[in-house]
Parts: sequence; C-alpha cells; structure tokens
Amino acid sequence: MKKSVFILNVSVIFLLILAFSSSAIHAQAEKKERRLNIAIVGGISNPDPLYNPYTYCNLREVQLLLLDMAEQPMTGEEITARISGSNASIDDLLRLEIIRQEGDLYYINFPLFTDRDQRLITRVADIYSQKLADSISQKKEEIYRLLGSYRPTGIEPSKLGFIMIGGLILDLEGLRLLSEHGYIAHGVEKPGGNRYILNAQEVTEFSLKEIYWGCHTDSVNGVTLMTFGDHHFETLRSAFPDLLWGLGRRLGTSLRKDLPELYGTELLTVLNDQMDSFLEDVVTVLLRLKESPAGLPELEKAASLDREYLEHILNFLVKIRYISQEGETYHLLIPVLTEADQEMFQKIRGMVSEEILNWLQTYYAQIKEDLKDISAVRNRVNYGEVFNMLWHYFFGYTNKFLARSGLIYDTYSAPQGFTGFLPAVLSGLER
Repeated sequence: MKKSVFILNVSVIFLLILAFSSSAIHAQAEKKERRLNIAIVGGISNPDPLYNPYTYCNLREVQLLLLDMAEQPMTGEEITARISGSNASIDDLLRLEIIRQEGDLYYINFPLFTDRDQRLITRVADIYSQKLADSISQKKEEIYRLLGSYRPTGIEPSKLGFIMIGGLILDLEGLRLLSEHGYIAHGVEKPGGNRYILNAQEVTEFSLKEIYWGCHTDSVNGVTLMTFGDHHFETLRSAFPDLLWGLGRRLGTSLRKDLPELYGTELLTVLNDQMDSFLEDVVTVLLRLKESPAGLPELEKAASLDREYLEHILNFLVKIRYISQEGETYHLLIPVLTEADQEMFQKIRGMVSEEILNWLQTYYAQIKEDLKDISAVRNRVNYGEVFNMLWHYFFGYTNKFLARSGLIYDTYSAPQGFTGFLPAVLSGLER
C-alpha cells in the first residue's frame, strides 16, 4: 500500500473545492480580495518544489496576476512588477508552462475560470447535461435489470448506479473515453516528468451541492477504497480514504511541530504501517461480506484476526455505515465491486459510453461555440485541456439530473447517512 496515509502528498485525483461566503460582510471581503482555487487532474511525482505548480500558484501575488491576465495579456515588465517581492519569477511561471510568451506579450496557459466564466459555463452545462441525462435515463430499465444481478442482495440499485455510472463511467472512464476519441487532453506531460492538467477556478458563491464530480481514491494491496460525490462546503466525507487523509494532515502537522526531529519521522513511519495494517483488515472484512452476510465466527475465520480487535473493526464499520448488524449477522451496506461484477459493469459501461459519444457528436461543436468567450478560450489555451475541465461540469451536472430522476442515488433525499457522497470498494474490476 502507498505510504501516504498520514503524510498527505499531492493528490492524484481531481479535487475542486470552492469557498463560500457565510455572511454579507464575508462576501464583500471576497469581492475585494479575489482568490483562486488551484487543482490538478493527474499526478505530481517529482518531489522538487521547482516543478510543483502549487509552489507558485498558491502565492497571493501570482493568483491576482493570473486573474488579471485572464482578462488580457501582459508584458514581461508588467508581470515582473506585479510579482516582485514574492517567491515567484516570470521564469518560474514560464518553466512550469503556467504562462506562455507570444512576441512581447504573455498569456495564461492553462484552464482558468473566472467568476464570469463559471456563470456562463454553468448555464451551458445546465442545458446540455440535461440532454445527456435524458438519453442515459432512457436505458434505465435495462441498466436496472443488469444491476439486479449484483450479489449480495440488499444494496439498492441506485447506489450501485451512483458509483458505476456517476463515478466510474462518467468521471474516470469518461476522461479515458474522451481522450481516446480526441475530445480532451489527458495525462499531459509537464516539465519535471510530471503528468497533469493544471486548472483554477475563482472563488465564488457558486454552489457545488449535487454537482457530483469528485472521485477520491487510495489503494491497499491492489484494492481501491473510494468516495464519490460533490464538493459542497457542507459535505464531510466520513469514509475511506478521506477519513485518513484528514487525520493524516492533522497528525502529521502536529507530530512535526511537537516531536523532536530525532524520532518524529520514525514515529510517523510506524503509524503509517499500523494504519496500512488496519486498512488491510478492513478490506478483508468487506470482501468477505461481499460474498454473503456473515456472523462473527465466519469473519474471524476469514480475517484470521483476534476476536476483540475484529469486533472493534466491525463496530467502527457499523458506525460509518459501511455495514449493518442484524442480530448476530453483519450485512454489507455499500457497493463492493469485484471480478464477479465484471460482466455487468462492462455491459453498463458500453451502454453509457455509447450515449456519451452520441452526445459529443451532437453537441460538442455547439458547446465550443457557446463557450467561445470564456477566458481560457480567448487566451487560446489548448482546447483539449480546457474541455477536460469543462467535462467535469458537464458530467457533474449530468449526475445531478440522474440523481434527481432516481436513476442513481440521491444523497440528499435518501436518509442513509451519506450526504453528498457515497463510498465504495473496488477489487479486481477491470476498467
């Protein structure tokens, strides 16, 4: 397993969290001090901060510069004057391809969506995503027939659809599908050997509630622990891997601050190993319950764990609603997808992928025309990278409409403890 549970490194998933105003005073302050949320789609493998875009893009001076450059290009002298005194130079921004030079002028060189851009994008997404949702919904009967083959019984088809259609197909597989057919750039090689697409959104009051576009994943022994949902500011993902990421940030910061350097690193390593072992045991329990409901003796035998320790794990999984206990028997409550679900998944993926491609062939050109005035397009940023980010809006809105129609799980209507997201486990499912 990755040794990054307690020491959070740069995420390889798309994480887009917009800030929200809690009062009129706060909203006014936001308008005076414009800010960006910086994210990547992809991963940063090079540990050198000189090749990490966050090193520079999180600087206040650079953010304000980029917001102004989104409106119009600047000269080198203007840029140098704007960021003098910060820890960034024009050479840094050029090296990481954050900006590019054309003649005497410099332009933003990545998808940056201002407040005005986001208002336009969401209006367009609201229109075209409904069309995609409608076409997918026409296949609900066949999709639900396939989902009915899932074992064990007891997991609502809408929950399976939320993870399969919303998270795996529209999000993760959607990016691969669009890349294969030339609609987007994906896994773009960047200086330093990293592969990602940098993106930024201006902090606004735009609500992300029900816009299901965020897939968070981590793995243990080849098994993927994931959550999928929106990034609404009230959404707290009390599930794996998010629980451990948050714990890791807090604990890692605390230990580095309070412990002598002499043994702080070693202690973090020990804690990492212990958490790795804990997750392995959690996965073992969940995979056993995927086979069928089971009592404590069966789980004890499958996991080869001390009974008292196993009971702690089971009590924890009950509290975070991964499993339920009925009498002496434990039942699975979340989607756990394995090789046994491969045929079902492939058929559903084929059906949904067909609708995605039909939708793209029908509306892609018109969408490009409708969004010709957003900042990234006006600045002639690679449109493959731009549409990679636009696709997140389109499939996020599509998922909202699918949830409201009942095809996939509506996390805000179903009172089952997961608000804004659902967790899942993937083992041996080929995608």
